[in-house]
Amino acid sequence: MTTANNDGNSPGTIWCYSKNADGDGDIWDGRCDSREAAILDGSGELDFEDGETSFFIHQFDRPKASEFMPSAKQVLEIANENAMDDGVSEQSDPLAAPRRAEEELDAFLTMWADRHVYVGFARPVGRPERIELREASK
Repeated sequence: MTTANNDGNSPGTIWCYSKNADGDGDIWDGRCDSREAAILDGSGELDFEDGETSFFIHQFDRPKASEFMPSAKQVLEIANENAMDDGVSEQSDPLAAPRRAEEELDAFLTMWADRHVYVGFARPVGRPERIELREASK
């Protein structure tokens, strides 16, 4: 099996293969670096019944964890809500930070998330592609 160069968590493109692609909870096997590797692995790894003449490959994109992290402004909003819940008098934004500090926190959250937060999914790109077994054997 050809596995993708990434560690399974790194952002980027992966290719997978499956015997079915009906769009309803498909299970995709393999994590390959390229379309060609997915075709090669799929033709060798899948168990084909007599009469089965094709399988499917599909491209997926694993996003960066930082895409889902809150911004510094959102973190400050949460902190302000917590301060209000803790009995701080009603004033707007009892906790504040200069713009430069917010930029620093945004950069830190991006770096931290992309380094430490596991992304357990990949987004499908386009539609599955049918591969005929005779094409795969070329």
